[in-house]
Amino acid sequence: MTRFLRQLGCLIEQLQSSTDNVPCVRQVDTVTPEDRAEIESWNSEPIQAQDTLIHSEMLKWAADFPNKTAVVSWDGEWTYAELDNVSSRLAQRIKSIDFGKKQAILPLYFEKSKWVVASMLAVLKAGHSFTLIDPSDPLARMSQVLEQTAATIALTSKLHCSTVQDIVGRCIVVDDELIQSLTQTGDDELPTFTAKPRDLAYVIFTSGSTGDPKGIMIEHQAFASCAAKFGPAMGINTNTRALQFGSHAF
Repeated sequence: MTRFLRQLGCLIEQLQSSTDNVPCVRQVDTVTPEDRAEIESWNSEPIQAQDTLIHSEMLKWAADFPNKTAVVSWDGEWTYAELDNVSSRLAQRIKSIDFGKKQAILPLYFEKSKWVVASMLAVLKAGHSFTLIDPSDPLARMSQVLEQTAATIALTSKLHCSTVQDIVGRCIVVDDELIQSLTQTGDDELPTFTAKPRDLAYVIFTSGSTGDPKGIMIEHQAFASCAAKFGPAMGINTNTRALQFGSHAF
């Protein structure tokens, strides 16, 4: 209430001081000197760029807290060690594919599932980037997104494989059966990370309400730098449990 009254007083003062020439609405400053000083204090310390990779940071958690729960979903749960193991095996599968270019954007088309998390990490470990697609989106939007990414292969679940295949042409069904088949090869070698901090990590597409969906490209360094500040500001620590209830696509 105090802040509101202070802002109201600031507006009245500006209007009273301009009796001869009434200002346009766009000329009235709604930010009081006190509010401006407070906003500037929130941003007084510049954000330090984190010269790291997203999956490298996750590996630190797997090393420090291997037995802590990382993912809890309706279809199962993993510790950090298990998530690291599953995503590394899937990354090896992805690395074996010839995309015809150094870094591809892989669409991830899943219902709510533990495999979304594993697939994101696997794609990054394999040196590529991803974009998440919500199965509830119209097929027209999905087609627009896939066209912009020039995707030739997608990761999905058995439930959506036929839908994705009709548009992309090829898909990898990520499930327990796939991971078990990879495990049976006996190849325990971790993927060799080839990405750099300034490489693309993922793409978020706008809703497309004003035209075609537009892709926003996020680099590893940008995400890591934001997370390094956002985590402490939100009080996130080693005991934090977060509920993912929104769309994967935003």
